[in-house]
Amino acid sequence: MALQLSMVGLAVKDMDRSLELYRRLGLAVPQESEGQPHIEVKMQGDFTLFFDTRTIPREHPAVGEAEEKPRGAIFEYYLKTQAAVEAKYAELLGYGYHAPFIFSNGMCFALVEDPDGNPILLSGDVEHQG
Repeated sequence: MALQLSMVGLAVKDMDRSLELYRRLGLAVPQESEGQPHIEVKMQGDFTLFFDTRTIPREHPAVGEAEEKPRGAIFEYYLKTQAAVEAKYAELLGYGYHAPFIFSNGMCFALVEDPDGNPILLSGDVEHQG
């Protein structure tokens, strides 16, 4: 299965200042986004740009490393299903990547880091056990 980039996320310190800049650049940021920690802006096609003020904590920080380090861009690859996310994660386990977890909006995420520490998010829809 070929990966398709579906989202790019920017970790921001000050949401209002960041959104002001991107609006000035011409990005159609929804007005109701003021004061929110997570904002999504739909782009052309199925692509989304998101901004987030929250950090994703590391499960096991390296010795001497801060518990939470600032994140820059987050590249998200939508794999469609929870099973696909878990399979890709299992494939990458030997490289020290983080475990998948279920986010409150019904999505399954696995956070991995490239060799330079840049976060990459694998996502899929949660399969409900019936």
